[in-house]
Amino acid sequence: MQSEAFVLIFPAWILLLFLCKKRREAGLFALASVISIVLTSLFNHLLLGHASIRDTGFGFDLSRVWRTFLEPETGVLLFLPWSLAAFCFLLLAFLHRNPNAPDQQMVLKMVAGGILPVAAVYMILPYTGQFCYGPRYWVPYVPWLALAFGIGVKQYWGIIPTLVRLLLMVLIYISVVFAIMAAILPPDDIWHHTSYYPLKLLLGL
Repeated sequence: MQSEAFVLIFPAWILLLFLCKKRREAGLFALASVISIVLTSLFNHLLLGHASIRDTGFGFDLSRVWRTFLEPETGVLLFLPWSLAAFCFLLLAFLHRNPNAPDQQMVLKMVAGGILPVAAVYMILPYTGQFCYGPRYWVPYVPWLALAFGIGVKQYWGIIPTLVRLLLMVLIYISVVFAIMAAILPPDDIWHHTSYYPLKLLLGL
């Protein structure tokens, strides 16, 4: 009901469950998906006269598909630097099999299956958030990215180099500073600015 792009999570998870040989779960989830889509569409139709709550335009421009990750005012990697590691851990879940933690690997795959299809939509939207603070489209996924980050760190902490560990801690620290500084200042002062702009204001730079 909030955003039609989230519907893509349904086929992604159904396919993932099927490929993981969880066919009964895939069937049940498919049934629940169809029911929820039908009920939501009917609800929208009763209120608005049509199934969708908005008209969304798309456009593919190869030179701009990375804006949702790197645009100065709304790029998720610039406001949540630790999310870069989270995306890497999600990718590793498909490329590297960890027999010692199959359940955690499955969680990472489910998170990836829920995030990547919608991220693909974000890459072709004509805008990445408009007037706001930070990557507002990514807000629903921050808990999922944090979960992926935590699981990934738990799995690979003992084998990654010390320098990489220090880098991960620095990325977390930077993200916390950005969040705290933004929470202190009024929205009108910091919306549609870079991630480090609130810190510049507080320091009088």
